Amino acid sequence: NFIYKIGKTDTPRCDFCNIYLEKVEHLFFLCTHVKQIWLEVERLSREVLALDVKLRMDEVLLGYELHDKSDMNILLNKLILYGKHYIWKTKLSNLTLSVTGFYKYLEGHVRYDKILTIICAQIPNIE
Repeated sequence: NFIYKIGKTDTPRCDFCNIYLEKVEHLFFLCTHVKQIWLEVERLSREVLALDVKLRMDEVLLGYELHDKSDMNILLNKLILYGKHYIWKTKLSNLTLSVTGFYKYLEGHVRYDKILTIICAQIPNIE
């Protein structure tokens, strides 16, 4: 809706479903096209991270159990951030959301994470 108000789109409707107003809640959680991404994140959470998760809107928008600093929980929150970024980039590119597209997006970010690991290894410890 904000993007429509500032003239960056021709319609206030969701670019993915073209039915509902594109508010933050709809774009990142409620849209039926977006649900497939969160169902896949839930499946990955169960099968890879051993976390039985049923994501709620507030957890997707704000983060999942941020008080829990376990590695698996941090990885889940990173997956959620990647999911939101994939949704946003797909919207801006006028592309179609898909689980396959999400996996391709994740593959690209694995490369970036490796590069960041190399960069961080070169940073001297500050004590």
